[in-house]
Amino acid sequence: MIFEFNSNIVLLSYGVAFTGIYVAVSAAEQFRGIFLKYRNPTFIQKLPWLTLNGIGVGIVAFWGMHSIAMSGITLRDDTGKIVPIQFNIGISMFAILIGFLGQVTGILIACGDRFYAKSKAEILEYFVQSRSMEEILSYSESYVTFLLISKELTYSAIGGIVACAGLIGVHFLGMAALEFPGYITYNGGIICAALLIGLVSAVFAYWLFFRLLSIFPNVELIRIAVPFAGGLAVCGVQYIAIVGTNFHIDYSQSTQSSWKTYSMKQEDILYPVLLAAMVTLWAIAMIIFTDLREKINAYRAYLQKLSPDEKISDLLLKSENFFDGQETSNYQGGKKNALKNGKIAPNDDESVL
Repeated sequence: MIFEFNSNIVLLSYGVAFTGIYVAVSAAEQFRGIFLKYRNPTFIQKLPWLTLNGIGVGIVAFWGMHSIAMSGITLRDDTGKIVPIQFNIGISMFAILIGFLGQVTGILIACGDRFYAKSKAEILEYFVQSRSMEEILSYSESYVTFLLISKELTYSAIGGIVACAGLIGVHFLGMAALEFPGYITYNGGIICAALLIGLVSAVFAYWLFFRLLSIFPNVELIRIAVPFAGGLAVCGVQYIAIVGTNFHIDYSQSTQSSWKTYSMKQEDILYPVLLAAMVTLWAIAMIIFTDLREKINAYRAYLQKLSPDEKISDLLLKSENFFDGQETSNYQGGKKNALKNGKIAPNDDESVL
C-alpha cells in the first residue's frame, strides 16, 4: 500500500495552523491584560479570553490543521486503486475536545510564569530585589536580558508539554477516526521523532510567548515567531507521524465502524473545515478588535480629563522602553526602585532620576 500527499494541502494546513495560533496569541495578550488589570482575576474574568485561545489553538490549529491535512492524503492499494476513506464524526468530536482542553490547561499552567503577569517596572523591580546595585551595574545589557529570559521557566515548559499532549491526542484520535478497509500500525522510531519535534517546538513557542513577549511586548517579530514555532509543532507531529504510519489494506474488513451513520467522506471534509476555521478566526479577531477599540476610547476619555502637563507625563510613562540601548542609562528604572527601597543612597549623580 502507498499513500500520497497533496503539496498544496500541506501548505494550506500549515497556513491554517499559523493563522489560528497568531490570532490566539492576540487573545492570550488580552488574557494577560486581565492579570495586569486585576492582579488576582477570578476564573469568570479569565474565561472569555481563555476560551478564545483554546478555540484558536486547540480547535482551529490542532484539529483543523489535522483534518485539512488528512483531506489531502490519497491511499492506494497494491494495484494502484484509490482506497476510499471516511472520518468517524464521534471520535473527531472527542479529538476536538482533547485539543481544546490541552491548550486551555497549558495556558492556565503557563500563566504562572514569573513575568507573565508583571509590568515592565515590576519585572525590573523583581530583578534588582535580590542584587546589589553595584552588581547590577556591572552586568552588560545582554547578560541582564539572558538572566531575565532564561530563569525559572518551569511553568512555561510544563504548559508547553501539556499543550503538546493535547496536540498528540488530537492526532492519534484523528487517526483512530479514519475508516477504510484495513488497519493501521506505527513505526515506533519515527513516531518518537515526531513527538520529540512537536514537544520541543511547543515548549519553545510557549517560552516565546509567556516569557520573551512578556518582557519585550513591543517586538512584533516575537508575535510572528510564536505561530511559526507553534505551526512547526503541529505540522511536525502531523506529517512526520504520518510517515511513520503503515496503512494495511484488507478488503475483507468493513470500511466503516459501528458509527456508520455518523461518518463523513474524505472528499467532503476540506471545504467545511476550512470555512469553519476561517469564520471562527474572523469572529475571534472581531472580538479582539472590539475590545481594543473600547480600551482606546476609554483611554482617550481619560486623557481628556488631564491637564496638558499631565497628558505629556502620562504619554511618556506609557511609551517608556524596557531598555533604552545606552549603557549609561540601562537601569534607570531599576535605580528608581532601588532608591525607593533604600538599596542605594541618593547622590549628585542620581539627579537624572
